[in-house]
Amino acid sequence: MGIHNFEKKTYYYLNKVKEDPDVLPENKKLLEEFVKGLRSERISWGGIYKYTWLLRYFAKKCRKSFLEITRKELDKILAEFDGFGINRPWNERTQNDLRKAIKRLYKWLSQRYGNKVKLDY
Repeated sequence: MGIHNFEKKTYYYLNKVKEDPDVLPENKKLLEEFVKGLRSERISWGGIYKYTWLLRYFAKKCRKSFLEITRKELDKILAEFDGFGINRPWNERTQNDLRKAIKRLYKWLSQRYGNKVKLDY
């Protein structure tokens, strides 16, 4: 276990997702499966923590299952993040990290659920 204790932080954010009424139940389940998938790929806890932290905010903005979101809806959600943050928008690097996290999520969803995924990322 490292000094930053990313494993504990990751589970903390997963629990926040589970308890969040703004996140759809299906998306909660998909995020938990995604984290397990990342662990099976031997991604570090620091990397998984970052994905979990970023995708929590993405999940809060999704009004549909991750499997049902279209490209147009995704673009609208991403545009909302341009002005997101506490007293200031997210910086460009964080927004790029969010896009990478979403891309990784949809790559995993496509591998796992195939043609059930509407979005071709």
